[in-house]
Amino acid sequence: MRTNRIQPTRRSILAAGVAGAATAVLAASGCAAGGTGTRRDGPKLDAGASATAVKGHLTVWSWDVAATALKRLAPEFERRHPGVTVDIVDIGYDNAYDKITVGLKSGKGLPDITTVEGPRVQSFIGNFPSGFYDLTALAGPYKDRFDQAAWRTASDEKGRVLALPWDTGPCALYYRRDHFQEAGVDPNALRTWDDYVRAGEQIKAKTGKKLLALDNAEDNTFLLLLQQQGQGYFKDGKVAVGTPQALRAMTLLKTLRDKDLIAFERGWDGYVTATKEGKIATAPYAAWWAGTLTGEMKELKGKFGVVPLPAFDAGGVRTSNNGGSLLAVTAQTGNARTAWAFTQFILADSANQVSMLQHEGLFPAFLPALQDPYLAKPSDYFGGQPVNKTFADLVRSIPRSTTPRTTRRRPSSSGRPTAACCCAARTRRRRSARRPSRSRPPPAARSPPRAMAVQTRTRAVLPHDDAPPQRRRLRLTHWVFAGPAAVLFVAFFAYPLGASLWQSFTSERDGATVWVGLAQYRRMLDDPVLLQSLVNTGLLLLIQVPVMIGLALVLAGVLNASWLRFRGGWRLMYFLPAVTTLVAYSVVFRVLLKTDGGAANQFIGMFGFGPVDWLNDTAWSRISLILSITWRWTGYNAVILLAGLQGVGREQYEAAAIDGAGAFTTFTRVIVPQLRPVILFCTITSTIGTLQLFDENYVLTRGGPDNATMTPVLYLYKVGFDQMDFGYAAAIAWVVVALIALVSLVQFRLLGRERA
Repeated sequence: MRTNRIQPTRRSILAAGVAGAATAVLAASGCAAGGTGTRRDGPKLDAGASATAVKGHLTVWSWDVAATALKRLAPEFERRHPGVTVDIVDIGYDNAYDKITVGLKSGKGLPDITTVEGPRVQSFIGNFPSGFYDLTALAGPYKDRFDQAAWRTASDEKGRVLALPWDTGPCALYYRRDHFQEAGVDPNALRTWDDYVRAGEQIKAKTGKKLLALDNAEDNTFLLLLQQQGQGYFKDGKVAVGTPQALRAMTLLKTLRDKDLIAFERGWDGYVTATKEGKIATAPYAAWWAGTLTGEMKELKGKFGVVPLPAFDAGGVRTSNNGGSLLAVTAQTGNARTAWAFTQFILADSANQVSMLQHEGLFPAFLPALQDPYLAKPSDYFGGQPVNKTFADLVRSIPRSTTPRTTRRRPSSSGRPTAACCCAARTRRRRSARRPSRSRPPPAARSPPRAMAVQTRTRAVLPHDDAPPQRRRLRLTHWVFAGPAAVLFVAFFAYPLGASLWQSFTSERDGATVWVGLAQYRRMLDDPVLLQSLVNTGLLLLIQVPVMIGLALVLAGVLNASWLRFRGGWRLMYFLPAVTTLVAYSVVFRVLLKTDGGAANQFIGMFGFGPVDWLNDTAWSRISLILSITWRWTGYNAVILLAGLQGVGREQYEAAAIDGAGAFTTFTRVIVPQLRPVILFCTITSTIGTLQLFDENYVLTRGGPDNATMTPVLYLYKVGFDQMDFGYAAAIAWVVVALIALVSLVQFRLLGRERA
């Protein structure tokens, strides 16, 4: 039977908006740990160079359909500029901002040009003002030819243009023609949100369909409603969720929830499934949603239409924005003139912009492209409606958000991942796992006083004056051989360890590192997400570890049985999962456990059971995580226990048989007690592995739903790399280290007692 979704409370829909607000705070405030404290501007690219300056090789970073578009258009640029070569690198959406952040912070490793989403580029501009070329002199003449909201995103508070807008996400209301006709509702009559609510009640009464789908844990509809009113998440440098505009948006969402007009789904797959199955009648989405409909729901051709968003007041604004990306020339390029020429070729050319709309679904921010006849062509999928023309007419009326561009605040710990742009929305299901890393403290905090450093080196290398010459030469020889290993140990283990400990007592404020003492550790006591992650880990320790060790013990006994044929093959087969990479097997389990079409649901369906929402239900997601970890590590522990079993003497079995003990009694009363040290080893190592759990729950559930599978290491990754709060992340890491040390102490005590 189908599992029931967790029905949100009346306040949960408001929580979704506040959660989204925390997300945008992070995007707009930037990475607090990433700033260097300096405000040096980046290099400028002046006008006046000849066309002969366009030469050499370019490397461009992008992802998904954006990379596809660049790869398709790059050969034409190379043809127009003989001798120029362009290498488009698809770095993947999930890895993109790790790579860009590291490159900006280290000052090396970036390409000539990189793709950046709108909210992210403002973060980078605020924290790395010297990271990108100032394109004002060359891009300035194009200002009036781009969507002004997108142009503002590409500029800093000084008016410098540091990127060129690529695509934008004008929003409208997608509706199901058949549902509206059955309910007798005219979509063109939805001029205000009050009209929309009344229509929703009528549609639900006549058809039983909900009005729209939302994710109560992570949704950007609240931001869409804010931007429609010309407000972002900030106002006058403060988080603005108590403004009249925010209250109107929250009231609308609460009204929709109270009238039971919202179908609550989990993530991108939930949105797509709800739309495909006809659960909802409308979708207030951006232009890129049309590409999702035509690409993934071809069977629904002719059933959708598009009208402008309802306004908050009669005659008010009837659109918003959701998405948008830019191309930026990095300050690390050695070929800035050619990089600008390529950026100009891609983004300031109507033919190329229309081509990317036609082939990749990227809606142009370049206004002249919106006048192309292609946008006025009727769409067969939308019943002959010229959908692109509808969105093109809305672009110029997108309100300009009042969010400050470079407000620098320390991110809170409750943020969720940023609302993705059109490219990110199409890649939500293509997630790749990343491991956490730590940021290094400022140079001033890293270098000891020179005299102390010299004194330390002297004590470490020079022999005592009264030692014999042969002994001094012997000690020197020791250091010659041990020196390289010692250098590597200090550089890649001891120093990062000490730096992260130091960083856990600091915080980044206005680009400067500030000593805060134990504030980061005290902050954990009031962090519900961290506490939930510890509870989740405790559940895994209490349920998964004993089950896995028990299964491994039984499996080891079977593999050690004399009657088992082909024992070598069986042992290899059960050990193979341990050789599989963590990411690979997690991806396989994600495919197997898909709600729609997954092998697990197909199997239980053969016995008459309905599909189970393995990854989106709180209880089932935990069970799915336990199943995947158990599959991966049971064979590994079984092999270790098998080695212990083979160390039990034959006389033990014979003595038990003489005493009349059966196979079960012999195993439980004679063999298992002798395996106690091995069982203890497997239990402790499995416990440590559980405390460090990251890959499986990141790939399977990303810590959801509702943080049901969040673990401390995954949370410190989100704090460090989504919120850019490296001080708090380092503190969490040291708490994990302390927990592991405590468990190790228990191990040593128990093993010592056993040996005694």
